[in-house]
Amino acid sequence: MTKVVTLVPWRPDDAHLSRLAEWNLPRLAALRWPVIEGDAPAEWSRSQAINAAAERAGQWDVAVIHDVCSHVNDRQLRQAVTVAQRLDAMVIPYARCVRLNERGSMLVMAGRKPPSEYWLRRPIANRGGVNVVTRSVWEATRGFDPRFTIWGGEDEAWYQACRTLATVTRTAGYLYALWHPSQASTRPDDVLPLLARYAAAANDRDAMAALVGEW
Repeated sequence: MTKVVTLVPWRPDDAHLSRLAEWNLPRLAALRWPVIEGDAPAEWSRSQAINAAAERAGQWDVAVIHDVCSHVNDRQLRQAVTVAQRLDAMVIPYARCVRLNERGSMLVMAGRKPPSEYWLRRPIANRGGVNVVTRSVWEATRGFDPRFTIWGGEDEAWYQACRTLATVTRTAGYLYALWHPSQASTRPDDVLPLLARYAAAANDRDAMAALVGEW
């Protein structure tokens, strides 16, 4: 039997994120996949938190990586798990990401679809927030690069690793980025050199394998 787990990277040190977690964690648990929370050992690092959750989950076949401030509906998540298994791939389980204001987020949490007047910007083809991955793709990429601290850049780096060393696909639907106060991300001068290395290694399996083998 295929073991599916949900990996949730977060740290309960922000009241707004904690409220989102209070809503999102039980919803994810209702899918009947074990929900494994992950944190970083010191300074917050989304990469390290995801990797910690994957390690805590033990043996698994498919992982749903899901931020507490994101929402993808249950049908999309189940479809993405099926597609990931069929293609042995990393799946982005939505076509467009919609960032919501506070009112729009409240509507989503009440089970309603937020009209465009509550969108903070037009939908974009984002790559993070929620991803689904098979164990073999995870092992091929060694997970998220722990050298990305705080957040910012880790999704793009992992995407480049997945599409170079394995397979990436995208399914239909929206991801709703739920409102919470802005949080500091990694400074550009910290992240851009490492991101540039991932961009340079894209489409070169040997170069990418060497890059992800550095940690």
